[in-house]
Amino acid sequence: MSEEHVKIDKVFVDKKLENQILRYLISDDRVDESNDFEQLTRNVGYILGIGIPIDAFSDEFKQWLYKYVTENYQKHSQASSRSIILKIIELKFRKGFKNKQELLDDIFKYEPKIQNFKSLIDEFIDNYNCRCLLERNLELNSKLQENFESKKYSALELAQQLNDETGKMLSFGNRNRLEEREIYEFFDNDVREMEKIRESDEEKIIPTGFPEIDKAMGGWGPGELSVIFGRTGAGKSILLLNFARNAYMMGYNVYYYTIELSMRQMMWRWHSLVSKVNFGKVKRPKNMEEVEYDFFKKMITKDKNEHMNGRNFFTILDKPDESTYHFIESRITSYENKVGKKTDLIIVDPLYFMMPSDPKTDDKYGQVTIDLKRLAKKLDTPILTASQLNRESHKRHQKGQGVDTMDASFSDRISHSCDNMIVITCPDPNESIAKLSFPKTRDSALKTLLIEKNFECMKFQTNEKMFGIQDLKI
Repeated sequence: MSEEHVKIDKVFVDKKLENQILRYLISDDRVDESNDFEQLTRNVGYILGIGIPIDAFSDEFKQWLYKYVTENYQKHSQASSRSIILKIIELKFRKGFKNKQELLDDIFKYEPKIQNFKSLIDEFIDNYNCRCLLERNLELNSKLQENFESKKYSALELAQQLNDETGKMLSFGNRNRLEEREIYEFFDNDVREMEKIRESDEEKIIPTGFPEIDKAMGGWGPGELSVIFGRTGAGKSILLLNFARNAYMMGYNVYYYTIELSMRQMMWRWHSLVSKVNFGKVKRPKNMEEVEYDFFKKMITKDKNEHMNGRNFFTILDKPDESTYHFIESRITSYENKVGKKTDLIIVDPLYFMMPSDPKTDDKYGQVTIDLKRLAKKLDTPILTASQLNRESHKRHQKGQGVDTMDASFSDRISHSCDNMIVITCPDPNESIAKLSFPKTRDSALKTLLIEKNFECMKFQTNEKMFGIQDLKI
């Protein structure tokens, strides 16, 4: 490590803070264990849930001690005692034991004050993240200087390295999301919040824009992950766009992350949906009659003026290469800070082009689903995405058999981890009717309904008089 790295490391190492945190995790044999042992055990469980890396501590002994304490908890579900640790030290650190004894005594100078534990952890994590970012910046600065001579790295490669470090930090913050409470501990606050919702014009549950679908699944709830399944060409992306447009028209802020479709393709679809002009003509405007083109411009201009004067946003991000949920979170957070508004609905299209947070996982698509579910919970925002049905299920559907949660392609964990599962199937590909099935929802036992599709104008619509809500077989 260079001198610069050493100096930066010292700036962000707080020995007193480190000692205090370690003291919170070790039981002192000299005190009444009934008073603090249970709380110390909870503390170890808490930091295991957060996942503080071993190199967050500044020296070899503290790193070893932290590792031993957490491993002991994992094996025995209890906090380590001082006397046991001393015996282990005698065996492991025969040379220089005196120094380790002094370090341990230093740690035990601090009396635990349980109410301060979580705030200490927050401060410790922040110091560690700052140190990591600064070390990576120093490394990148060195590479940038070297680059002027050798052109060894591209600017994008270096930017990606910094983005990866930021992603780790965001992931760390995500694991820090822990909430524990007795069921009626905040009952009065819960009642007051429900009363505010009843009296407010704002609705936390976002309607889908289709009353019949709302009856089936209750709308998009905060922290929920909903996945639309269908075979290629069934209309998954079009249905996502319709859901997004409906939310936007009701005053909600929408962030649309498109991986498969380009920005130009998204704009063609958007303009066709808004103007009700044939998608093929929007794509090739020379095919429009003059009257039709004037109508198209009028509709788009009207929508544009309403959008520019409105209080809510509809933002599209086109990033065709594979990326993780860390990237999505960082972009949304950055955009929210820029505009000063919170995102109400997130669209990710599609799920199977994303990269998992754990590149070594054997179940890429299952891990991506878990990542998106975690992101929805952390941001307290509904996320909608799309995935494929497997071939076997498609054959069964053609024979008249129903849809179930095992029909997801790629991984069973996709349907297991999502909150709502919506499946599009077509009784007759040549007809303008599609069937929506709901094999998994949080709020309803309703299983199927029919919906009218008009792909010429990128539109789905329900017609209760014509189709009704019924339990149909294809």
